[in-house]
Amino acid sequence: MNPIVKSLIEESNLSDFLAPNQKHRAKDLEKFTELIIKECVATMRKTLEIECDNESEKFGCKCAIIDVKEHFNLVEDGDVVIKLV
Repeated sequence: MNPIVKSLIEESNLSDFLAPNQKHRAKDLEKFTELIIKECVATMRKTLEIECDNESEKFGCKCAIIDVKEHFNLVEDGDVVIKLV
């Protein structure tokens, strides 16, 4: 499990789902977190395409996308986020 995701689960008082007898629940939480992050990146990309009017704004959006992807160790195929590592 991604260490950042694990930390967020623990911070959310959901660490019972990380117990050995709850492996399927831990995977569910990890998938849920992955989907939220994918949606955030997709929203930032949409903002980049639609809302950014100048190069400075575009640069800021691109940097934010890169920062989120690096922070959560996202693996991509082109512009498609595949999964957290």
